[in-house]
Order: sequence, then structure tokens, then C-alpha cells
Amino acid sequence: MDKFFIFSFPRSGLHLFSRILGLNLYVNFDAMSNEGHVINKIQNYQHKETLFTHQTLSMMSTNLFDYIRNNTKPIFLYRDPKDSLISWFFLSNKNTPPNISNIKSFLRSSFKHFPNRLLLWKYHVLEYQQYIIDNNYLVIRYENLVQNFSETKTMVENYLNTTILLDSIPPLKQVDMSRKGIIGDHLNYFDNDTINEINSVCEKEIKFIDNYLIS
Repeated sequence: MDKFFIFSFPRSGLHLFSRILGLNLYVNFDAMSNEGHVINKIQNYQHKETLFTHQTLSMMSTNLFDYIRNNTKPIFLYRDPKDSLISWFFLSNKNTPPNISNIKSFLRSSFKHFPNRLLLWKYHVLEYQQYIIDNNYLVIRYENLVQNFSETKTMVENYLNTTILLDSIPPLKQVDMSRKGIIGDHLNYFDNDTINEINSVCEKEIKFIDNYLIS
């Protein structure tokens, strides 16, 4: 298997994807924001762990990003922003009732130097978009991983020069950090105004990611 590194928005199927590859997920958020540590992990990579970041391009140094893309095969893992955000809400607010007021407060609360989590998803796509286009990097949709596993599996195998042993995705209840994993789960919690707002703010980025749907 070739060296690879995943750029993923939170709650987009990262744990599931790592399980499919038969690897452990290297979850050390503080260390993975340290340039020297990341470079060392890549240099000593032994195909036992999945290395990743949830950072946008503007949240890391140019030198680090250039090192990652020059020394690994980048993979960009995305999910419908509405499902990602509602899953993130449940992960972060286990004791908070999931009513629309609490959900909107969560979406509009700041994160890092972004004024709200919705814009974080937008810029997670926007800032990497040109690199994806210019270099033909692999983009994986969570929706494809679940609904079109065979086709997605072949894409990953060809990109990483490896063989995936699973014939189907493992049950989500057996995957660390997973919740329901339901595609379209946001429809059970978002009102129409919230759905329309997200679709409007992220319209261009959603269309770009939609290009990676398997027909």
C-alpha cells in the first residue's frame, strides 16, 4: 500500500474508512497540528495507521501541506455538509436536546478562526479544490462509500496500490465513533430554513463534491 494522508471534515466517515483499510486511526489532534510531528510520522510510516487532519488549508503551514502532498497520496473525504454537521452536533452535545434552536446555536458558534461551523465545511472544500482539480487527487464521498461500496473500493485499491479484503462495509455499530451513519439524517432534525441556508452558503462547494458521485 502506498503512503497516504487523509484530509477530512469532521464526521465524514473517517473511522469507517480506516476500518475498511484494516488500519488503526491515529487520533492525536494536538500532535497532528505540529509540523515536525506530522513529518516524522510520514517519514516513519509503516502501514499500520491512518494519518489524517481535520484542518483546512489555511489552518496549516504551506510547508507542511507541500510536504504531505509530495510524500504521500492525498485523499479527500467528504460528506453532505448537513449530515456532517448534525452528526458533529450529537458528538459535541450529548446532553443537549436536539431541538432546532440548540442545533442552530451550534452551527453558528465559532470554531478556530472560523465564525461558524458551516463556513468551516465550505472552506474545507474551497481551499483544497484547486489542488484536487490540478493533481487529480482521490476524493471519496461518504455516500459512495456506503451506497456504492464496490465501485469506491476499486477506486481506492487502484489509487493506493492495495487490496481491500472486505466485500462490504462493516456494521456501523462496530466502528469507533460512529453514530447512525444514516444518509439524509439531517432531515430528522433540521428545519427547511436551516437546510436552505446551508445549501445556499455552500452551493458551489456542494456542486463540486457532487461531481464525485458515482452514477
